[in-house]
Amino acid sequence: MPFIVKINNVDRSDYVIDCGLVPALERNRDWTPILSEIDITISAKVPVPPSKGQKITIASSANPLYPFYIGLISERKYDYQLSAYRLQVVSILSKLAKKKTSYYNLHNEIAMGATLRQYNPSDNTGYPAVQLLWLLDRMFFDVDILVNLPNENIIIQTITFGGVERLMQLKHLRIDENMLYAVNQNVATFHTTIEADGEKRLLVPSYWDIIQSFCSGIGTAEGFASDYIIGFHLRWSTSGAPETLTFVQKSSTPILINDDIAYNKEISNIVGDENGVSYNVMFTERSYYALTTERIISDHEEFEGDGGNPVDYPMNFMILYEKYWEAEGYSFLLHDYPLYVFPPRAFLDNKIKAATQDYDVNKWRSDTTIHGTAKEVLIDVDNYEAEITEELE
Repeated sequence: MPFIVKINNVDRSDYVIDCGLVPALERNRDWTPILSEIDITISAKVPVPPSKGQKITIASSANPLYPFYIGLISERKYDYQLSAYRLQVVSILSKLAKKKTSYYNLHNEIAMGATLRQYNPSDNTGYPAVQLLWLLDRMFFDVDILVNLPNENIIIQTITFGGVERLMQLKHLRIDENMLYAVNQNVATFHTTIEADGEKRLLVPSYWDIIQSFCSGIGTAEGFASDYIIGFHLRWSTSGAPETLTFVQKSSTPILINDDIAYNKEISNIVGDENGVSYNVMFTERSYYALTTERIISDHEEFEGDGGNPVDYPMNFMILYEKYWEAEGYSFLLHDYPLYVFPPRAFLDNKIKAATQDYDVNKWRSDTTIHGTAKEVLIDVDNYEAEITEELE
């Protein structure tokens, strides 16, 4: 078998009877990553029967230390006719979907051992704020997943403050900690009020929700919307530390596959909706998220064209810029909105495109090269081929 299938780090490739297509890359059109699932059938002759919760890794025999898929057995059924175990496997990233973005889960994680840039318990405004990259780092650490985060020096935007141009980089993106625990709530209030209300607790996003928002909504927002480079892929490492999740910034470079290894190709088009988009950014001043009383949050409605396609912006999810020229860990208030925050229009860029833009779609069946700019790369481990899908804006 040209692929190595391990169960809890033990090679069980010789016992694999069947395996569905394995996603090496998989995301939605709006650049939100997908928690993929696969089915594997294992012969009952396997020395140790597989069990729920065990780790499954799949790697090429050419690069056996670096699996392109890592999952957990979510269900096991025994097929008596086939004398085999039918396994349902879900991406190991599903661990992130089981943890809530709550004070209980996160406060100690982000506060302990942090620099003032990473976490400032009382910044120049008097409120706590956490660096976005540090927040992601702590989320992955909390669920025991190794991660290689994006380069902190990625350019985000150039702003002018006090008549001086300031370059904002990825390391300068911050979130008010109290606002973080109020994401998706229709009021501003302190986390204890949310925790005491069953309906409010249901709205608290998971770690995975925050990571999806990052992958879909963060990137370079210089110039006009047509110049934005927003979005990140998630894929497993191919060098360095094995089994490390890597963030790869969006690229417009098209995939080139030589005809001699393209066994099949389909070309199609997706026609966008010309009725425009609308969205509403809802929040209030940072001070109200430090109070246990509830305060109504303000609407900041925007639309493009006829505004016919509503696009959701998470309530209270405001990404601040760091006033690093004054001191590390200093942040802006929100009374100058839309200045000095990561632009909501940029954050929604991929969702707006998914709703309104035309796409050229290319699909190949080719060798198993994992093309980093693809929307999907599904590996056929039985035939040593890949189904590759590319969507060009």
